[in-house]
Amino acid sequence: MAVHPLIGKRAPEVTLPSATSEPYALKPGSTGRPMAIFFYPASGTYGCTKEACEFRDALAKKEVFKRTECDVVGISCDPPEKQKMFVDQHGLPYPVLSDTTEEASKLYSVNKGLLGLSKGRVTFFIDRDGTVLDVYESVIQFSQHVAFVEKRLAMLPEKPSEREPSRIHEKATMKTRATNSPFVYLKLQSAQNTRVMSVKERLHAWNALSPATKHQKQNLCLQLHNMAIDGWAASGDVPRLGENRLSGDSDLSSLGA
Repeated sequence: MAVHPLIGKRAPEVTLPSATSEPYALKPGSTGRPMAIFFYPASGTYGCTKEACEFRDALAKKEVFKRTECDVVGISCDPPEKQKMFVDQHGLPYPVLSDTTEEASKLYSVNKGLLGLSKGRVTFFIDRDGTVLDVYESVIQFSQHVAFVEKRLAMLPEKPSEREPSRIHEKATMKTRATNSPFVYLKLQSAQNTRVMSVKERLHAWNALSPATKHQKQNLCLQLHNMAIDGWAASGDVPRLGENRLSGDSDLSSLGA
């Protein structure tokens, strides 16, 4: 089978009547979400009903459809009145458009199927930016159209919002936490001042910044002491607070807790 001429190209924009007879502007890529546009022969026939309902169920139940927020649009040459009956009868949640003039069919190069005996059944998988990534054509294999889209969605690179936080997001999170954590704040402050802050300065700033309870203060003091032992005191610019790290049951009176 020849490669469809739209693959790798921008999906055409077109305005068609919707099932409510209102004009619907089809603009792939405008939402920033992937899109599946399926052209089908006729509303109400067995294969087309099966296909339309499978897209309905996929949007509601299949994880990859929900995660990627894939948009689905159905198009046939039926008039808006028939499309409305079709949509209402089967509870289709996506736009079903009327292409009575075959304007969209021509723009998308949808050919007839079954040796010209039937209108085409063609599904276009479109990237978030509006580029046609792949096309599936089959009048008979109506149940394979949803499977085709599902497979393509699974291959689609994830958006940052769908991934674990990136390093940039992690840095932003740490920056936010720094405003709430006196130790992160003080460590950054010390670095920015190009000198190591004294223990007294750090304890004073910590006491001023932290609204924590006594128990929380105790834990923070432990962190301060241990940070000094592990890092700041090692530079030689700060008198050591002790030779050993402290644990939760240590006497903290010397640290001002």
